[in-house]
Amino acid sequence: MTRTVGPQRRFPKPIDTTDSGGQNIRMWLPETTGPAPLIIWCHPQGGTQTIGIGYFAYHLVHAALQEGWSFAASATHGADSWSSNAAVADITNLRAAVHAARPVSSVVLLGASMGGCLASVVAKEAAVPDLRGVYLIDPAVNLEWMYDNGYSTSINTGFGISSKAAIPTGKDPVNDFTGASLPAGLRWRSTASVTDASVSKTNCIDLFRPIIQASSPAEESYFTHLGNHIPSSAAWPADLVAFGHRCFD
Repeated sequence: MTRTVGPQRRFPKPIDTTDSGGQNIRMWLPETTGPAPLIIWCHPQGGTQTIGIGYFAYHLVHAALQEGWSFAASATHGADSWSSNAAVADITNLRAAVHAARPVSSVVLLGASMGGCLASVVAKEAAVPDLRGVYLIDPAVNLEWMYDNGYSTSINTGFGISSKAAIPTGKDPVNDFTGASLPAGLRWRSTASVTDASVSKTNCIDLFRPIIQASSPAEESYFTHLGNHIPSSAAWPADLVAFGHRCFD
C-alpha cells in the first residue's frame, strides 16, 4: 500500500522541558487521545533537541503528528554526544518523559549522521522498551573511519578520550557489532548518498547493513538519496510514514 502525507491542518506546539537527568528535551504530542507510537529523533553532530522551521527534518515531525504519533528529541549532552553512555541514558530518559506525558505504545528510533550511531547503539543495548524499528539517515556508524576523517576532536569530546584506540568497546556499530549482538525481529531502514563527503556510504552504512541482515530482522531495507550530507532529500516524510506503519500497525 502506498502511503502519502497530506496537508497538516493543525500542528501542536512543541513542549520544551527537561528530563529526569536534567537534559533539555522537546516533544510534540498528537491531538488524539490514548497511547500513541513515538518517534525518537537522535540528532546529528552539532545539533540539539530543537527542530524548528527551516531545519531539514522539520517536515518529518509534521508527518508523524498527522499519523497520530508522538515525536521527541533530546539534547543528549550536547553537540558531540555520539553513542556515549550518557547519550544512551538520555534517550532512555526521553522516552520515559514522553510516556509520562502521553503513554507510549511503541517506538521507532530516527537517527541522522552522528545520531545514526546513537540510535544503533540504543537498539543494541535495548535501552528503550517497545522498540519496533530503526530508521537511519546518512548514519555515521563507523567511528574508527569517522575518527580518521575529520571527527577525532568531536569523538574525543563525546567519549572523554584522547585517542581512537580509547573508543569504548560496544559503541562503534561497524567495528563492534555482530548480528547476534543486535535484537532479532526489528525493522531497519537506511538511506545515504554516494556523493556524501562527510559520512562515507561505502565505509559506513554499506559495512553495517550485512551486520543488520545477520540479526534476523523483520526488515532491512535501503534507498539512495540525492545530494550530499543530510539534505532535505534525505528526510522523506512519505517513506518515514510508510516505515512507521510497518513498525506500528
